[in-house]
Amino acid sequence: MATIDADAHVIETPRTWEYVAAADRELMPVLVTLPGRTGRGAVGWAIDGHLVDTGPVGETDTVKAMRELDDVPGRLRHMDELGTDIQVLFPTIFLRPLTTKPRVERLLCQSYNRWLAERCAGSGGRLRWAVVPPTMTPDAAIEEIRFGAEHGA
Repeated sequence: MATIDADAHVIETPRTWEYVAAADRELMPVLVTLPGRTGRGAVGWAIDGHLVDTGPVGETDTVKAMRELDDVPGRLRHMDELGTDIQVLFPTIFLRPLTTKPRVERLLCQSYNRWLAERCAGSGGRLRWAVVPPTMTPDAAIEEIRFGAEHGA
């Protein structure tokens, strides 16, 4: 019987937002360091004129490259050490609304979904992921759900 971690997380990085057209990159989040803060609250995302926390996953939960899916083989080895066959990855940044603008939401979701699809493609089906649909634009949400279903979500 397979052991499934059905609540694993991934930490988004600036690379997460590179999957949109160059002309739209100005709408993507920018990682900023907050002056006078240290620890987990020292870094945030500037998104659509607002500052958003990077999320609840701590810096010591796993190796940075594994949290951010820069080292997928390392994450798979760590799963082996834990006796985990499959992880279902959930976003960290999308745990709260990020924008009130449908276009920005669509681009954020699209870039995130393509980033995760690409990062998880080489995991042999061991890294599954939750697609993030842009709920303000139903047609785009359907498109993203279809994309996710075709790419391991």
